Amino acid sequence: MRSGLLARVCYGDCVKRQFWILLLCVSCCLALGTQFAQCNPFLPYLSKQPPRIVRDLGTTQLGDVQLHRVVFYSRTVQTASGPVDTDVYAVIASPRRTGRYPGMVLLHGGDGNAQEDLAISWASQGYVAIAADLPGIANSQKTPNSSGAWTKGEYGKRHFVAAPDATNADIFEGVLAGLQSLYLLRAQPYVDPNRIGVAGVSWGGYSTIVISGLVGKDVRAAFVVYGSGHYDAGSTFASALAKLPNDEAWRWLDELDASRYAPGITADFMEASATNDHFFWIPAVEATLDDVRAPKNQVYSPNTNHWIAVPGGCESKKEGVPHNNGWLSMQVPYFAYELKDEGQAFPVVEVGNAVSLPLGTQRVQFRVSSGEGELAASVEYSAPAPLWSDRKWISVPATRQGDSYVAEIPAGVTWFAQVTDSRPVTVSSRMQAMPAGAGADLGALERTQKD
Repeated sequence: MRSGLLARVCYGDCVKRQFWILLLCVSCCLALGTQFAQCNPFLPYLSKQPPRIVRDLGTTQLGDVQLHRVVFYSRTVQTASGPVDTDVYAVIASPRRTGRYPGMVLLHGGDGNAQEDLAISWASQGYVAIAADLPGIANSQKTPNSSGAWTKGEYGKRHFVAAPDATNADIFEGVLAGLQSLYLLRAQPYVDPNRIGVAGVSWGGYSTIVISGLVGKDVRAAFVVYGSGHYDAGSTFASALAKLPNDEAWRWLDELDASRYAPGITADFMEASATNDHFFWIPAVEATLDDVRAPKNQVYSPNTNHWIAVPGGCESKKEGVPHNNGWLSMQVPYFAYELKDEGQAFPVVEVGNAVSLPLGTQRVQFRVSSGEGELAASVEYSAPAPLWSDRKWISVPATRQGDSYVAEIPAGVTWFAQVTDSRPVTVSSRMQAMPAGAGADLGALERTQKD
């Protein structure tokens, strides 16, 4: 471990550090004008133009859905053996009926590939959906139509690389392909470019934050499952960063960490997180939510790891919607409201004051706006543990009192309020009573990984 990085991992210091780095970078970029690319490695690619199609794999019909499969050129990578083109496979699924539809960009998680079944599902519901292989994030054994230097190495080995610059990280290529997929989708004549949504899982969730921040108003709604920024504040990836030379670690954080781009998000934003997630810890998620200035909402799934087990999550069943560990059935009403103006907005939970009671307890209060049908409400709390993923969350039913809900829980715990409506859709409040210095205990993380 390198002490220069470890000295800055506490939660509060990280938030302050990211603010000053961002301010410094913006000031530097304003001063340098055309040299802004030195601060933002994606800037040369923010063309709003669709990528060049290098192979058209044809169009097929599947019921009321049309599939158009293509391979597009992403970029050229300079390697020891010479220049190598990165070509990316993508499938565009659209309704066969003539019309103008909202668009969906679907970003898969680590070790995955373009999810054609998911694109078909969204197309059958009246969207034009694009799903692409994301270089570096994808498993090259599952991407026969994509190619590039990234396919030659072992998965994950070049995620945390920023030398000689951040564009050498495989993760950069994955986000870039997602960005180019967005441009390709917007260029389709039957897509309404003012009604675009982005949804991603894990590394795809991270990519959703970066892309939504890069393009601003070109995305209307974003739904992140598990992903976050602030990797040095709390994530399993902090140990990989700590092994880098300090200047390279800070370069990666400044140019590739999602917290660098979250303030640029203007889309309505939804985050779904597992309280015991091995990869993205709650302090990092909370810090990323702080960065997002757009309207935002969240749901926490208690006592789960990379799985959303609440009503409306991974375990919910809805006809025509594929289910795995990252695509949630509550995304259907979310994007219907955001992109089609159908249904109702998600509930929003607002926490009130906590009142201390005798015998070491407290009464907590919260209000809920919107929602559909009768609401089920609870408060989830946990005591400290060596790692966030070790915490045990305990649920206490909340009772209705007037226009508020109340529950009694122990004092000195971390807690959040949770409500579920009849669709079902589940949302949470922000985390309350987050302990100071709630970031990554990298020493404990190293011990866990060695075990």
